Amino acid sequence: MTASNIPDGISFSDLQALAATARDEEQKQKESTDEMTICDMSPKDFDTAVKAALAEINDNFSHPMTAKLQALEAIAQLMHWHTDKGQREFADGDIECGTAWLRDAGKLQTCMSTLVEVMLPDDYIHQHEMNAQCRRFTQGE
Repeated sequence: MTASNIPDGISFSDLQALAATARDEEQKQKESTDEMTICDMSPKDFDTAVKAALAEINDNFSHPMTAKLQALEAIAQLMHWHTDKGQREFADGDIECGTAWLRDAGKLQTCMSTLVEVMLPDDYIHQHEMNAQCRRFTQGE
């Protein structure tokens, strides 16, 4: 912003009008958040339900690999959704938007790769990946 864009002053009535507009926008944003639903639930109820389901899984399979598998599956699903959305945006001609979605899919892929490299007790995923990398290296692939 340059100095020429900054007004020398503002009237009190203009300031009051801006404050009223800001309050209206805050109220609209709060109302839209209050009305938001995910799977026909409020965000709070959705959060509670998902956390309860995850807790049940963790109770049934009390092992660190449970969390790793859950995380990998969740990231894989997010990556799939982002890739599909990016491809649809490209098909609709919105190259910039499609690129953003696909770029985020790549970030999620990096998250998966990083998580695979985190070693846990009885980690068959990490061991499998390490064995595959060793085979590629020794076989010159």
